Amino acid sequence: MGGSPDGHRLAAAARQSTFNAAHGQFSVTNLTGRKASLMRKLEGKTAIVTGGSRGIGANICECLAAAGAQVVVNYAHNEQAAAEVVERIEASGGIAVAVQADVSSSTDVARLFDAAEEKFGKVDVLVNNAGIVHYKTIEETTDEEFAKLMATNVSGVFYGMREASRRLADGGRIISISSSAARMFLPTYGPYCATKGAIEQLSRSLAKELGLGEPEDMGPVIVFLASSDGGWITGQGDSLPLRLPPLSLPLEMLLMSVPFRSRRGFTLVELLVVIAIIGVLIALLLPAVQQAREAARRMQCTNHLKQLGLAIHNYHDTYGKLPYNAVPQLGSVGDRQRGPSWFVRMLPFMEQNAAYDQFEFAGDWTMQDGPSPNAAILGQLRVPGFNCPSSPLPEVETQSTNANGSVDLQVANYVGITGSYFQGGTTSVVSTSPQDSSYGDAVYNGMIVPINSKSRAIGLEAVTDGTSNTMMVSEQSDYFYNASGTKIARRSSGHAGRTWGNGGGAGTWTSNVTTVRYAIATEGGTGNAANYNVNVALISAHPGGVNLALGDASVRFLAETIDFAILTGLADRQDGAVLGEF
Repeated sequence: MGGSPDGHRLAAAARQSTFNAAHGQFSVTNLTGRKASLMRKLEGKTAIVTGGSRGIGANICECLAAAGAQVVVNYAHNEQAAAEVVERIEASGGIAVAVQADVSSSTDVARLFDAAEEKFGKVDVLVNNAGIVHYKTIEETTDEEFAKLMATNVSGVFYGMREASRRLADGGRIISISSSAARMFLPTYGPYCATKGAIEQLSRSLAKELGLGEPEDMGPVIVFLASSDGGWITGQGDSLPLRLPPLSLPLEMLLMSVPFRSRRGFTLVELLVVIAIIGVLIALLLPAVQQAREAARRMQCTNHLKQLGLAIHNYHDTYGKLPYNAVPQLGSVGDRQRGPSWFVRMLPFMEQNAAYDQFEFAGDWTMQDGPSPNAAILGQLRVPGFNCPSSPLPEVETQSTNANGSVDLQVANYVGITGSYFQGGTTSVVSTSPQDSSYGDAVYNGMIVPINSKSRAIGLEAVTDGTSNTMMVSEQSDYFYNASGTKIARRSSGHAGRTWGNGGGAGTWTSNVTTVRYAIATEGGTGNAANYNVNVALISAHPGGVNLALGDASVRFLAETIDFAILTGLADRQDGAVLGEF
């Protein structure tokens, strides 16, 4: 500019912009007119790059040379690195020279400009790139460290700006590289960020000293940002080399983008934070997911009981009586009944006609001499509606009584209700096995009763309390611990074959049914200890209670805390008790 009137007019029309780009922040002071072309190259231009011997500075030098500029590669100490940059530029057909100068010294900065003008005749571009990093807390930073940081990062930029303002030729530019860390207020970055903040303020002040632009100056900047050359500034570049805008940058403008180049990795701290967040989300979501799954399983269990209830009503419509549990097998003695269970009688009404039609009801249902023909059919039969989806109990067990063979049979989770032990009175109690009283005591004042010498099948007319007030089928679908602490599969059908009436021992008619004698989910106890006991309590894997089908085929959920008098009243079809809410 040389102090000429024209030079001063150009200086007054200068423009400055600050770019917060992906990799760092660029403060650009533009000393050109407004009519520069975007396609204009840098041939004939001379550029000084401070700190140009390595890193970003070396890349800037090479890109400027590739655009046609004559480059002055400034270095403070590493002469070899600067020489290598010059060598690479010259090998690519460019022009460059290395000049040593300490930017923290105003004398050295003046000498740097003198060397550039002596070599190339003028200076058009100054890139203030030299700087040092410092990552310590304010408390830890020494006087010497702070003085060196300020001298290089602030004084060096100031000296460069001042010298360039006095010497740059018409059409020149001052570009100062700052850092977006100046606005992040990170711990251990305080002194360093202070120096970068100073660079921004110096750039803004210099821009206003030299003059603001006009509205029409915005157009070329927008074109540049929309081009591939502007991709790095907008954060959309793909490892682009540093490119300098070959135009007059108008107005004072702050383009805010991400603080750093979009990262392809993450720090250990970020990883740990993400893991912690995931852990919290899992802790919050897992119980909700488990509850949702259990709600779905409970609904499916409700549907199974609904289907059983409807099957029982269809059976009654067909035969005029409710299904019963076993009939005396040929050759049976006294109360030892071994015929088919009430589950077998439900098969035609649950889409299992093919299996039902193969049974020989007057034939052998036992396994005294190995699997009978009926048992072989049962071994191939699996009815999903007989099992609760929440139950942890095994659905299949092996039935074997001797060396002649065995068969795998499905074991149900549902039981018919024969009645209530207490409201039925002792006169109606019948021992289920004369040989072993540990099987409990059966009472036949309910809806699903066996046929033997002391009971007969009944119809709905016998349910004088009303079908909506009488239990018909409920659950025994979970483990429990008996009085001695032993974990057992708690169900009346614990003897695998007796689900279907295939028991090798006496008392098939006491399996798959229960007489209510204990509260829901009662643990242990003398009368509640034996598996396949006719007095085993109702229990389920559903939290808080059991599902049950009433005599009208509706399904309800009974809480474990239900009043025991209401529970026994529901089990009795004819006690005349007035029940409250349940």
